[in-house]
Amino acid sequence: MTPEQIGFLIGSIIGGLLAGALCGLIPYGVGKWMGRASLGVTGFIICVICGAILGVILAGPVAVVFSLAILILGRRTA
Repeated sequence: MTPEQIGFLIGSIIGGLLAGALCGLIPYGVGKWMGRASLGVTGFIICVICGAILGVILAGPVAVVFSLAILILGRRTA
């Protein structure tokens, strides 16, 4: 691998991690708001991993699915 390819790879991974973290803030916030912090944190972590794989193309839909799942489960009453 040339230095340019290595630099591009590192930049892609870091950019994907950041995109995943930004997308992951959505289920994290919804989880905190609905009293389901553990699901929110799980959604955040999975979004970061998905962001590293395919960037916002994968992390965005995962964030939406996790947020909808948290909303469907409703507030924790205990």
